[in-house]
Order: sequence, then C-alpha cells, then structure tokens
Amino acid sequence: MPLKILFAMGISLMLAHGPWAQAVPTPRVVVSILPIHSLVSGVMQGTGTPTLIVKGYGSPHTYRMRPSVARVLHSADLIFWVGPTLETFLRKPLSVLPKTTRVIALLEIDGLTLIGNRRGGSWEGHSHSHQQFPDDHPHSGGNHSPLPEATQLLGYNPHIWLHPGNVRQLIKAIARELSRLDPPREARYRANAEAVLRRIGGLEAKIRTRLSPLEGIPYLVFHDAFAYLERHYRLRAVGSITASPEQIPGARRIVELRATVRRLGVRCIFREPQFNAKLIETTLQDTGVNIGDLDPLGIGIPSGPDHWFSMMEGISEGMVGCLGTGQGDS
Repeated sequence: MPLKILFAMGISLMLAHGPWAQAVPTPRVVVSILPIHSLVSGVMQGTGTPTLIVKGYGSPHTYRMRPSVARVLHSADLIFWVGPTLETFLRKPLSVLPKTTRVIALLEIDGLTLIGNRRGGSWEGHSHSHQQFPDDHPHSGGNHSPLPEATQLLGYNPHIWLHPGNVRQLIKAIARELSRLDPPREARYRANAEAVLRRIGGLEAKIRTRLSPLEGIPYLVFHDAFAYLERHYRLRAVGSITASPEQIPGARRIVELRATVRRLGVRCIFREPQFNAKLIETTLQDTGVNIGDLDPLGIGIPSGPDHWFSMMEGISEGMVGCLGTGQGDS
C-alpha cells in the first residue's frame, strides 16, 4: 500500500479517536420518531446522543409540537425525519429553520424500496402471500431508477423502517450525513454503522425463520403501517380497520369488517397501542377472531441503539402469538 495512503489513514484514525476528536463538539442531532432515533443512536454510539421529538405514547400522525421543541429544532445542526407524509407537524417548523441547519428527509434517500399507499380499508384483491403492492418502487444498490419528485413521494407509504433492506440504506445514509457534518469522527461513525448492519443481518434471518410459517394466513391491521414488513416477509394482510389513524371507523366500515372476517377466515385483528380500539373489540368479539397488538413505533421500549431491534422482535412475536397459535386475546 502506498505510503501516502497509509499516512492518510493514520491521520484519520488519530482524528477520530485521539484528543482532537474530543476537542470538537459533538453535532447537535435531532430525530423525529423512536425507530429512526434508534438507528441514529446506533451510528452515534460513543460520540453523543441524538434528541428525540415524539416521546412516550405520542404518534407522528397526531403529535402537537410544543414551543420547547421548536427551540430544539432551531439549535440543531442536523435533523432526521421520515418526511412530510408522516410527520406532518414538522412541515412548517422545518421550513423556517436557518439555512445552516441540515435537514434529511429519509424517505427521499437513494436505495429504498418504496410502496404506494393502499387506498381504502380493504385489500381483498391481494389474495396471495406475496402481495403486489400499488406503485411498488424498488431501488437496489447504485443501479436504480431515480426517486420520484418530492411532491410525488406523498403517495408512498412512509413506514420505511419496517423493511430490513430499507433500514440498511438508512444506516448508510445516517453515517454519511454524520461524517459529512463531523469529519473528525468519521471513522467512528463508519465502524458503528458496520456493526449495526451486521446486527440487522442476524435479526433478519431470525425473524424470517419465525414468520415463514405464517405466509398466507389472513389478518387485519389497525392502519396501513406494516406494508413493508408484509412485503419483505411475504405476509398476508387483507385490510385495515381504518384508512387513516386519525379517523374512527363508522358503522358501515364495521359491517364491512365483520363480513371480511367471515368471508376470508381472518385469524387476527391487530391493534396499535397509540390508538383506542375498544369499539373494534366490542363490535367484533362475537366473530371468533383473535385480537393482537402490533406497534410500528415500539412504544414503551427504552429509546437508544437497541430500540429498533427490540421493536422488530416484539412485532414478530406478536404476529406469531396471534396468527401462529390461534390464541390471541379473544
């Protein structure tokens, strides 16, 4: 290896791990939601801790931002969010930030597999375990079609962190942005990213083994938050309780749900802890369908580098508990 390259590598390592790195302040990083915060925390491990916006039982669909959060945004060096499709409450605040603040909408990065939003509450046309999703927009590696314009991205499902392939791309993008902002710690960010990627590979294989017996078993979800999980693991959701988590299903929709449960032999209906599903439980309890829980945000799991992994474990265990054993809560 040429001497110049060895010298450059040595300087890079010294900057990343020596007193120079400690003298440079850690960037002020802000993240919108728990799963993304977990990924950023993993890449930043040992350098600093990002600030989380939506905490506790909050949902990005219904979150109301406080003045204190606006102040946090204005003091940030780097902000990660999924995009305007999900965190609608951030559209205006992010538009008035100083030009020196770098804002990354992760839905817009290269390499993602994007899935179109499914309209309405019933997807009965998708009768096979490997569903064909609307406007499926796959990207793999460097050879892929360009992403749609930002306005067109509003038609895509924003829950991209539930697809392990997408998460790999997110980790790479996060490490790239942190390194760009904080060159002295680039080696640390890159090493952390590689460690997270290896961990994702191990968990992905474990979950695939766990979920493979569930292919083809019909179930309903609260809202269309799990499309990426379904696509990656070949699962069969046949509809959602509501087309939007902000909307309470009406009497007509309840009648349709009861008919769907009986006609397709739906085994389980999954609730989400952020939303009240009592109406659904009382209305469908006599159909014999199981009631389970799936949480696309990992509410109740401590924030940090382990959060995303624990959340994915919990989702897969919840699916097996309700679809695999036929028990659920009913």
